[in-house]
Amino acid sequence: MKTKKAEIGGIKFMKKTIKIAVGTLKGGVGKSSVIVTLGSILAEKGYKILICDGDAQANTSAYLRLDETAEGYKSIKNIYDDKNINPEEIVVHTEIENLDLIGSTIFLTENEGKLYNAPLGELYLKKYFNANTQFFNKYSYILFDTNPSMSKINQSIFATVDKIICITDVGIGGFKGLELFDYLLTELVDAADLNVKIEALIINKVDNRTRMSKDYIDFLKNDELTKDIVLNNYIKASVKLAEAELSQTPINFHAPQCKSNKEYNAVIGELFEKGVL
Repeated sequence: MKTKKAEIGGIKFMKKTIKIAVGTLKGGVGKSSVIVTLGSILAEKGYKILICDGDAQANTSAYLRLDETAEGYKSIKNIYDDKNINPEEIVVHTEIENLDLIGSTIFLTENEGKLYNAPLGELYLKKYFNANTQFFNKYSYILFDTNPSMSKINQSIFATVDKIICITDVGIGGFKGLELFDYLLTELVDAADLNVKIEALIINKVDNRTRMSKDYIDFLKNDELTKDIVLNNYIKASVKLAEAELSQTPINFHAPQCKSNKEYNAVIGELFEKGVL
């Protein structure tokens, strides 16, 4: 059943905040670019969005022009350091209306060992969000970026969210990463008694000029693991998308009339149709 939406003063509100993680076990698939663009387009449509950058590389934070070297910088790491920290201390407003951000930092890696040694460390982040429900409920969607692993930080994110969207680029490496991700996620779900699964698979960096892209899409649409989750709409590789990332301006603002923006809007439309959004 789809969540009902209401609109007040141009901002769309959900009856329930939906938390979604974007994941992969293969680097270089464009995950950070995808999550920023999805968040930006949803914000432009009037939804209140929070992006939480759970990747120590902090590419998503940099894309949204957050400077982790700034004095007094606070990030998602501060949640793992202090379960009582006020969310208002770590959430920043971006230059995009309706889009807020909890940034990341390379020092987030320091928290891995702490979570391994903590009882039920994978539930730490979930407890924090539950303890601050009143604050986070003002968002329609909370999107979590992750690093390409099944680290304890990632496990804590997957234990927090309602749904998972995976990203793949074209090639057997992307599929092998997805297979391993699904296997490790199943182990986590069983061990921690979670109710979360991969709801959608977005294919990124498609080149329709090559036979390999066409064959890979056909393969995903017929494979038992992916046939029910892979989207019919996909994102093609494009110079405009590279320019947008370089300029730290999501494609819907950098080049709103370009094909890439239309492709992203089609992906979002399909995510709504499938009940993922």
